[in-house]
Amino acid sequence: MLRLTRTAIHTDRVLLKAEGSLVGEWVGLLEEECAELCGPERQVVLDLGDVSYLDRRAVRLLRDLQAGCLSIVNCPPLIEELLREDAP
Repeated sequence: MLRLTRTAIHTDRVLLKAEGSLVGEWVGLLEEECAELCGPERQVVLDLGDVSYLDRRAVRLLRDLQAGCLSIVNCPPLIEELLREDAP
């Protein structure tokens, strides 16, 4: 299960807090949420501090999003390592 909570920091920046596991259908939910929030005039800050697990699809999505308008904060060390590893 995944819970996403939006908090506006400024008009040009939104904090999105993720809680739970980022797997399966929940990866699609995060992708849709980021597609809605991201834009040329807005940055999304994703807080992963309460994410306990993510699958390969989630790792790929987070890498792709980081190349765009998304930045990650409060990333647990294991998830940070997964995001840094070479893509399979």
